[in-house]
Amino acid sequence: MTLNQIENKIIDLLIRELNIKCEDFDFTYISETNFSISLCDENYPSRDEKEMWKVINYIQDSKIGIYESCEVVNDEDGYIGCFGYFKTINK
Repeated sequence: MTLNQIENKIIDLLIRELNIKCEDFDFTYISETNFSISLCDENYPSRDEKEMWKVINYIQDSKIGIYESCEVVNDEDGYIGCFGYFKTINK
């Protein structure tokens, strides 16, 4: 599965299944085999982490990627977002 196909599946999950607005998430290509997903709803930061675990489980259950790490990021100005990092599964 290409990164573009993976991105489309994840976006569909986020919008249709988890009801997350487009402006609250980002899909980023890190390399040819790695990608990250970030969720950031400044009004509900605790929800972001819960939703990220749903995304992580979906990616692993559907065998489209391998979960590498997840982090919640804050800086001196406040909440930045929740970031999940993944590696694709080469078939």
